[in-house]
Amino acid sequence: VAQNLFKVHALFPLRFLGWMMKSVHHEADAACVLMTSLAVHRPTPGNAAYAAAKGAVEGLLPSVAAELAGRGIRVNAVDPGIVDTDMVRETWMRTMPPARLEELRADYPNGFRSPDAVAEAILGLLDDASGQTGRGVTL
Repeated sequence: VAQNLFKVHALFPLRFLGWMMKSVHHEADAACVLMTSLAVHRPTPGNAAYAAAKGAVEGLLPSVAAELAGRGIRVNAVDPGIVDTDMVRETWMRTMPPARLEELRADYPNGFRSPDAVAEAILGLLDDASGQTGRGVTL
């Protein structure tokens, strides 16, 4: 399980960006947004492989963004924090001690992020007008 998790969340972004570095088949002002996670900065038992994979993405971002910027490709990352989805509610939220869940909710006075809010942040970074590169955006 840990190897598959790492393949999806760390190796795929690395390979995709490697392809972008070699490829001439992209439009001018291309953009890529990687996903990172709060798990990198908030240790949770049983989450080591996922946190390590997302940490790899955060480590990858500055160097790759600098390298691809010269080719007109913007690379950024989004850390959406906790996203309120059915999967999150039905998995770890359900098993989390109530006191810990309340601690997390206190960090989000406007509530956990919605999938639409995450999508809007990503679309903003993909927009040609953003001009952002090499940034990690935390929602």
